Amino acid sequence: MTRRGLTLLLTLSVALLAIASTTLVRAETEVAEANIDPDDSLTVMEIVQRRGYYIEEHKVTTSDNYILTMYRLPKTYVESQLNASAAANKPAVYLIHGLLDSSFTYVCNFRNQSLAFILADAGYDVWLGNNRGTTWSNQHVTYTTDDDEYWAFSWQEMAIYDMPAMINYVLDTSGRSTLSYVGHSEGTMQAFAGFSLDQDLAKKVSYFGALAPVAYLGHITSPIFELMAKTYLDVLFTILGVGAFWETNWLIQGILAKYACAFVDEACDSIINALTGPSDNVNTTRVQVYVSQTPAGTSVKNMAHFAQGIRDNTFRYYDYGCSCLQALGINLCSKLICKNKAVYGAFEPPNFDLSAIKYPRMGLYTGSNDWLATSTDIDQLRASLTDATILTDQSVEYNHLDFTWGYNANELIYQDLLTQVAKFISKSALFGTRPIQALPAMPPHPFQEILLLLLCVTVFLHPALAVQAEVEAAVDPDAGLDTTQIIQARGYVVETHKVTTSDRYVLTMHRLPKSYAESQSGTAAAANKPVVYMQHGLLDSSYTWVLNYRNQSLAFILADLGYDVWLGNNRGNTWSKEHLDYTTANDKFWDFTWEDMGNYDLPAMIKYALRISGRSTLSYIGHSEGTTQAFVGFSNDQELAKSVSYFGALTPVAWTGAATSPILVTMAKTYIDSWFQVFGVNEFSANNAILQGILGKYACAWAGVVCDGFIDLIGGPSDNINASRVHVYVTQTPAGSSVKNMAHYAQGIRDNTFASYDYGCSCLRVLGISLCSTLICENKVKYGSFDPPTFAIGNMVYPRTGFYNGAQDTLATKTDINKLRAGLPDDTIVYDKTIDFGHIDFTWGHNAHANVYDDLISQIQLYEGKSY
Repeated sequence: MTRRGLTLLLTLSVALLAIASTTLVRAETEVAEANIDPDDSLTVMEIVQRRGYYIEEHKVTTSDNYILTMYRLPKTYVESQLNASAAANKPAVYLIHGLLDSSFTYVCNFRNQSLAFILADAGYDVWLGNNRGTTWSNQHVTYTTDDDEYWAFSWQEMAIYDMPAMINYVLDTSGRSTLSYVGHSEGTMQAFAGFSLDQDLAKKVSYFGALAPVAYLGHITSPIFELMAKTYLDVLFTILGVGAFWETNWLIQGILAKYACAFVDEACDSIINALTGPSDNVNTTRVQVYVSQTPAGTSVKNMAHFAQGIRDNTFRYYDYGCSCLQALGINLCSKLICKNKAVYGAFEPPNFDLSAIKYPRMGLYTGSNDWLATSTDIDQLRASLTDATILTDQSVEYNHLDFTWGYNANELIYQDLLTQVAKFISKSALFGTRPIQALPAMPPHPFQEILLLLLCVTVFLHPALAVQAEVEAAVDPDAGLDTTQIIQARGYVVETHKVTTSDRYVLTMHRLPKSYAESQSGTAAAANKPVVYMQHGLLDSSYTWVLNYRNQSLAFILADLGYDVWLGNNRGNTWSKEHLDYTTANDKFWDFTWEDMGNYDLPAMIKYALRISGRSTLSYIGHSEGTTQAFVGFSNDQELAKSVSYFGALTPVAWTGAATSPILVTMAKTYIDSWFQVFGVNEFSANNAILQGILGKYACAWAGVVCDGFIDLIGGPSDNINASRVHVYVTQTPAGSSVKNMAHYAQGIRDNTFASYDYGCSCLRVLGISLCSTLICENKVKYGSFDPPTFAIGNMVYPRTGFYNGAQDTLATKTDINKLRAGLPDDTIVYDKTIDFGHIDFTWGHNAHANVYDDLISQIQLYEGKSY
């Protein structure tokens, strides 16, 4: 059997495992294509260009005549889009991949998730290496890949030849004297070996970030790698003359990626996890993309070298072996039968002396679920680095591949990595790095904190406004896009519908009738799709459901699952500022609160979505105020409630007396809402050019952590929001409401009630009796009583309701939710889950899909179309 035949056989075995895991008939090409990600099978250059970056290809020849390919991202996204020259004298960062991987690993995710793009936008000159024998480095001055001599290498040659060749090439081309080095897996192994041999080379590296560091391998727990090593499978391959190991080929790209993994992503994900360790940090819907370029191939000799390390628990040169005769307890070996003696001058291969490494400064980033770089082996590595300066030693709950494939690697790994890299280069050369980090502990004096935050915004604004061209480089291309524009930018069809309420407000609804595949292909939407109607929270809009990426935003996730998705907009926000009789310049337009949204907006939009779709029921998802109006509307109208098969209440809000948000509680208890009304201000925090142009595009683009901190002061502490995109969110949020609506919430905070709007009474108290007149008591006029009526939520038998609560939520607190829960009939709540989220994380959180939406969708599917 040829070496290509064995490689295809190995790939086919994995493909068959993935295909066999489904019992559905999914072989038809036209059906499978609907699940294929547009990034599938793109090369490194293609995916970088698709993300909007300028890229260069460079060829580097090693001293032993291998020709390696390097990719360079010399420009930021904005420099690329403007076709502008790259800023001068950028610091260089060199990234090198792991075993069976390639430079694709650093660009395979989205812009805010892939390390290469993050570094480029932070102002670095980014270089991506490819080791010999991979997809992009399979050339040699003398040999071709059909020659056995080509494949006579292992990771030690990568350390001795590839690494210095690429480092020196980067420095010569960039004109820099030092660079930062980031290696993953094998990329760290070759670094430990190379730096132990050449400390002059090591001094050229200002910081070495070791992701999933590998040297010793004797304690790996990966069952597949352990089996391959201990059954000497590598020796069998060598005997059979197989020089190449698991190159990318048509079977991987054409079948495994496009069909098996596109349809059965969980199966492919499970196989990968069996190799590297358990993980829930990888977006399984993109596994098809990753395996279209991975594995990228290497030599059997390289795999054999890894296998030797597993069997012998050594970190040393390749062991060619000896055949020795044991006599009188003495090993009698001959150079004729001992290649080690011929190659190394010794019967045993020499060890790499890790104690010789004094430079570079380094950081170890390890995974507690990593089956290849285990804690025991890393402890042995750490103990061997006796003279090294380890600046960071961080462990996260990652497996081996999460460090480059993980959707949350930016927050958990890369920002600390960027911080360390930045410490040891000339900071004046940086365009600017802005870490994503959690809000520090909240101070006891909210007003002082607010003033401090405003001061920080001012400090950041001053240079930003002075050097506007530089600030633009930090602006995300999504910044300033409205709901329809961002949906279109994501590739979906969107419809705009106008809905008139019975009290004559004209509301806007946005509809996503098609999946991404249907939108891209131009085909008609599938018939009779189930309907989901989603309603935003206070000061928010339909934008909240689409502001993240396709795999993070609930509207896109539901659309791709085959739902007819409707996004509502309450009266008074950016999208719903029309009335048949009044304009927004009229006081009467703003005479509403969330009670009116529950009694008028909610039924109007539910009935409209059902009428247009032709369905009899729908699922309802509300966030914050979207739940408040639902509790009002459903408790008042149980017939309306029966048209909702399931109500997903994200951060349910009714009572607010136990709210702990320092900003909102302070506003409520200082009666700031009353002052607004006294001075005739009817509209509250409308979206405008200042928010979009200054706060969004400049202040938060430059000082995302400050803006993120201010938001956390409102809704609770969080590390679930991508701070680098806060400036995107605030270009459309807050979306406005009425002062009266804010006053209604303030009343609930002050009085701990869930009641109609309190217009107040002026009463004279005599002998313990309140004497009130209808002349001075508007409550009496409106309601026939001196106090506003409370909402009878005990009447809300329907719809079936699920609570999704945030443990860090300072608006919908545990105490208030307990009160709400106790007030509802026993069988109303069918699902109840608490997550370590703040108030806004439920729609803005990058990880809301895994933590909330999957459960939510399961409940929707469970009750879909079921009557009462």
